[in-house]
Amino acid sequence: MVKKKQKFNPQAMFLMLRPNQWVKNGFVFAPLIFALGFNKHENWVLAFIACFAFICASSIVYIFNDIMDVKADRVHPEKRLRPLAARLVTVRQAFFTMAFLVGLMVGAVMVLPYQTWLILALYIIQNLLYTFWLKRVAIIDVLVIALGFALRVLMGGYAISVPVSPWLLIATLMLAMFLGFAKRYHEIRRLNTPDSATFGAYNMNMLDRMISVTCGASLMTYVIYTVEMAAKLHSNLIVYTVVFVIFGLFRYLQYIYYSKKGGAPEKILYNDPLFVGNIALWLLSLTAILSTLT
Repeated sequence: MVKKKQKFNPQAMFLMLRPNQWVKNGFVFAPLIFALGFNKHENWVLAFIACFAFICASSIVYIFNDIMDVKADRVHPEKRLRPLAARLVTVRQAFFTMAFLVGLMVGAVMVLPYQTWLILALYIIQNLLYTFWLKRVAIIDVLVIALGFALRVLMGGYAISVPVSPWLLIATLMLAMFLGFAKRYHEIRRLNTPDSATFGAYNMNMLDRMISVTCGASLMTYVIYTVEMAAKLHSNLIVYTVVFVIFGLFRYLQYIYYSKKGGAPEKILYNDPLFVGNIALWLLSLTAILSTLT
């Protein structure tokens, strides 16, 4: 019997890129705002190119992970709906898409400083290590994911050739670890299924403490960073943006412990008007303050 050829499904191919996760690449723009470079048109162009390159890199990683985990995904209550697991896209089509994205990524970074190439290479390498090994090591699995966010911030800094404050990097790292441990907490309590290879190495009591520590650390490092910026700008106005960060963190804690929806921050971002409004107010107040003082 001749096998029927798989039809090309553009919608499924697009969903395979996980566009709902692209919002994470917004961290690339952090140096543009905090380094006071948003008044220069060329900086915006470079930042958008860097963000596009990181979107390509992250989608390459997502597709590769889906290829490697396709069998496990087909028996998972949620991941079975992914295009590869649902057989809406073939493995061959997935590899072709990856090759196309590699071409787009390489073309984008050709106009950026060479350090951005190294950042993307490091990001892809660490995710390959994660897929084959590090996702099985508790704590390191979350740390590797968090490092991906720090690399996004560094990417933005190198793209516009400005130094990135260590406090901004640490705040990003702590925030990403907070979200990562919240996801593990959600997997255990809500799904009650081994969503990660390290599932058995965590328990709710342990994760509860890790969430508290990283939540507090992300807030304090942002506070320290704003104080550092206030001294640099000779104005305390930027410190007041801490209010929005406090609300955002505590609102997310509410989702973790009360609404039981702390496993997917992008879903909360897309569906909670209060959360979105808080982020918008934070960005508006931040840019308004920085543009006034420079």
